[in-house]
Amino acid sequence: MLNASTSKLKEGKLTSSYTVVQSEPEQWQETFQTNLTAQYFVTAAFLPLLAKGRDLTPGFSSSVCNIASISGVMKGTSSGQFAYATSKAGFIHMTRMMATTFAEAKVRVNCISPGIFPSEMTAGSSGDDQKSSLDMQMSNPAGATFHSA
Repeated sequence: MLNASTSKLKEGKLTSSYTVVQSEPEQWQETFQTNLTAQYFVTAAFLPLLAKGRDLTPGFSSSVCNIASISGVMKGTSSGQFAYATSKAGFIHMTRMMATTFAEAKVRVNCISPGIFPSEMTAGSSGDDQKSSLDMQMSNPAGATFHSA
C-alpha cells in the first residue's frame, strides 16, 4: 500500500500536514475501468444505433449525455480520492474528444459534472426514510474571501 504524506508550503518551507494517499495499483485500475474504460466502450458500441436514430428522425440528432463529477475539474484532493478525481478528469476530456470526433456523424456528446450532494456514499449512511444529509462546511482551499455586492 502506498502511504504518503502531503506537505504545505509555509514561509518558504514544506511542513508535513496529513496522510492523503492510501491506495493500491489495483484500486486505480478498477476505478479507471469503471469510470473511464467502460464508458468509452459502451459509447463506441452504441454509436451505430445513435447514427441510425439520427437517420430515423429527420431534423433531430442523437446525443450522448455523460455524467462525470465536479471532482474532475477541481484541483483539491477530493478527500484523498486521487484515482476517482483523475478518472473523472479523464472522462471529461474523453467526452470532449468524442464530441469533436462524433460531430462528423452528427451525434452530439455532452457532459455534466454535478457537485457533492447527500447520498450514502458522501454521508456514510441514510436514515429510515432513505435520505442522507451532509454535516460539513464548504471550504475554499485558496483561502480567498468573497463579499456579496
